Amino acid sequence: QLSFKTKFFSERSQVQLPRSGTMLSMQSFPDAFEVLPHPEQPSASSHEVPGSYQIYGHQQYIEFFSETHQKWTSGSIEGSGFVQPMASDSLPTYDVRLNRQQIRRFIHLERIRPPFQQGDAVTVEVDDEWQPATVQRRQGYPLAYEVELSSGKQVVPGEKLRARFAKGEAIFAFQGMKAGWVQGIVQSESEETWPMILVSTQKDNQVMSVMQFLIRPSTKMEGLSS
Repeated sequence: QLSFKTKFFSERSQVQLPRSGTMLSMQSFPDAFEVLPHPEQPSASSHEVPGSYQIYGHQQYIEFFSETHQKWTSGSIEGSGFVQPMASDSLPTYDVRLNRQQIRRFIHLERIRPPFQQGDAVTVEVDDEWQPATVQRRQGYPLAYEVELSSGKQVVPGEKLRARFAKGEAIFAFQGMKAGWVQGIVQSESEETWPMILVSTQKDNQVMSVMQFLIRPSTKMEGLSS
């Protein structure tokens, strides 16, 4: 089961994940729903985490949520992920480099997201209601998106939109450092259960609730590379 507890660990208590094995793609997963294996055997060093996977790669372009300003801003991943020593089921944290070359250390996954792209299905907050929309284009600074709503096009700030997952959509869900990414199917419209997404695994039809930041559309798995 996924653990959704977030904790802060000092730099000394962190262990850096190996950068090898971070390339994830649709071709990496067999049709029989097998978890992607780590391609290399871990060394004898106790600081390496066997059977683990990166969620983001070094220098990958991302968006970072500032708790101080309550806004999303542009940034990039600096280095590899970190996990708590000997906690194989924990979720990695990441260092984030902002556009002004500032580094934010050990950022939890709920404060990081991939940038939305043209054609992405999203939900947009308009007049205190969340409405379905499609991304038209992205504006860099301040971070905003032009979206197509049923009422027409509109530009909204980054904090006013979020990913939308449709019932029946094929996705990958991250299930911790041992299992990594597994294939699944969304079981209900994401807005009905947000921020949890109801997912069934393709292997055994097990239904589970997964935090939205641990979900990726199957079509975007090739973007998860080192």
